[in-house]
Amino acid sequence: MRKIKLSSIIVAILSFTLLTGFGFKLKDLTDKVEPSSKECKDAKDKSKCKRKQKLETAGKIVAIGLAAKAIHDLVVHFESKQTQNEKETATEYKKKNKSIPKNAKVYSYVSSLKPGQAVPTGEPIKVVSEVKVVAGEKSKKVKLQEKIEFYDSENKDEVIKSLVKDINKKSQQAGSYTNSFTFTLPDGMPQGIYRIRTAILLNDKEVENTSNDMQVVFFKPFDSSRQIAMLAH
Repeated sequence: MRKIKLSSIIVAILSFTLLTGFGFKLKDLTDKVEPSSKECKDAKDKSKCKRKQKLETAGKIVAIGLAAKAIHDLVVHFESKQTQNEKETATEYKKKNKSIPKNAKVYSYVSSLKPGQAVPTGEPIKVVSEVKVVAGEKSKKVKLQEKIEFYDSENKDEVIKSLVKDINKKSQQAGSYTNSFTFTLPDGMPQGIYRIRTAILLNDKEVENTSNDMQVVFFKPFDSSRQIAMLAH
C-alpha cells in the first residue's frame, strides 16, 4: 500500500467535518489513531510498529469517513403511485374490522430493499414500500408522507442522512400507495452493514416504521490517495 503521511489523513477528515457539519473531532481522531502500547510491546522495532498501527487505524477512520460522506452526498429519487382509492381501501379495511375508525389510520405498512439485502455499488438500489391508510369518520383530508433515514455502519444510532417526501400532496386523500426511494452507491464505498429506516408520517406524526439492513458487498481496493481526495472534495 502506498505510504501516506498521517497529517494528510487528518486534514482530509477535518475538511470532511467542516463541509458536512459532522464527523470526527480532533481529540476523538487523536484518540482513535493512538496505537496500542500492548501490541507493540514485544516488537523489535517499536517505532516502526507504532507508525504502522497509526496508518492502519487512520486508514480505517478514513474508510468510515468516506462511507459517511458517500451517504451524506447521495442523490435520492422518490416516486409514489396510488394503487387503491380511498373508497376501495375503506372497503378492504371493513372486511377485517367491524367499523371505520374515528380518525385516519395507517393499518398496513411494509418495505423491502431491492435487489436485496446484499447491494452492489454503481447500480440503482431501491427501498420499496406499500402503505394503506383508511380515512376516519372525522377525516376530510389526510396528509401522508414517508421518511427515510440512513444510519452509520459503525455508530448504529447515528443518522447520516434523512429525507421526508410527500405521498398525497395533491389529493390529500387516504388510500393505498406504493412508494420507492432510489439511489446509487458510488464506487469506492467501503463494505459494511448500513441500516435504512423508513417511516410513515400521518398528519405530521410518525405512526409506523420499518428497517432494512443494507450490506455493501463490493468496493474497489483501498487507495489512500484516492480516498483522501474524495473526502476533501
